[in-house]
Amino acid sequence: MEVFLFILLLVIVGTAIFIFTVATLRQKRRWIKGVCKKARRRIKCRQQSIGLDPNDATVYYNMGLAYKNLKDYHEAIRCYQKAVAIDPDDAGAYYNMGLAYKNLKDYREAIRCYQKAVAINPDYAGAYINMGNACYDLQDCHEAIRCYQKAVAINPDYATAYYNMGNAYYDLQDYREAIRCYQKAAAINPDYAAEYINIGNAYYNLKDYHEAIRYYQKAIAVNPDDASAYNNIGSIYSILQDYHEAIQCFKKATAISPNYKRAYYNMVLAYYHLGDEEEQLKYHQQAAKLDDEAAQ
Repeated sequence: MEVFLFILLLVIVGTAIFIFTVATLRQKRRWIKGVCKKARRRIKCRQQSIGLDPNDATVYYNMGLAYKNLKDYHEAIRCYQKAVAIDPDDAGAYYNMGLAYKNLKDYREAIRCYQKAVAINPDYAGAYINMGNACYDLQDCHEAIRCYQKAVAINPDYATAYYNMGNAYYDLQDYREAIRCYQKAAAINPDYAAEYINIGNAYYNLKDYHEAIRYYQKAIAVNPDDASAYNNIGSIYSILQDYHEAIQCFKKATAISPNYKRAYYNMVLAYYHLGDEEEQLKYHQQAAKLDDEAAQ
């Protein structure tokens, strides 16, 4: 009787979870449909407004925003183009046109739009940072840095600009300048773990392992579930030949992220150096299993 009641309870709980999941998915679909419906309604209203005043740039601009919300970037661009044909001094229209081109991965055309935006409004920090992002996507790190520098000259508290500038310097292997930028970003926004991870990575490349560990630990203090920080600390302990400490870090990484293949392989190497063949085989099998699952 007790077994029957236990099975019945499992069936009831499973059914309740299924119903809740289906209801949640339906709710999300309704929300997405609602957003799209509102966007289409706005477009229809704007189209009707054009019939009343075909020379109103604002109507085309807002229609472009509605198409952007529908992710119809080609149509959004056409609307922004009509807006700037009527009002050539609309920096916002050029900026949003740049964002649409960026979403289409046409980075050169995006840059051209951002340049027009800052020509109209030289204090448009957002346009400079997005211009920098487009240059970075084109792997022109030097030009990206110049754009980010202009953004922070306008807005010294622009943490994202400092962070992205750090990424550009990092790619140029100028790790000390990258650290300086990441530190400025962290001073403005101290609750963003990625800044500390990147500072740690830069110190790692400079072979300043103790500083690297210190910043990875800061990342963990901000985000205790950052598996990459534990893995990176473990890698440093392996370099320093402290394999027992390294293994503890790799185990923490895999406890947070059970599919973290790199951490498993790093554990295999650590156990190899300790001569523990049994544990080495155990974690090698786990890593190989993840490889097989990824290949399927």
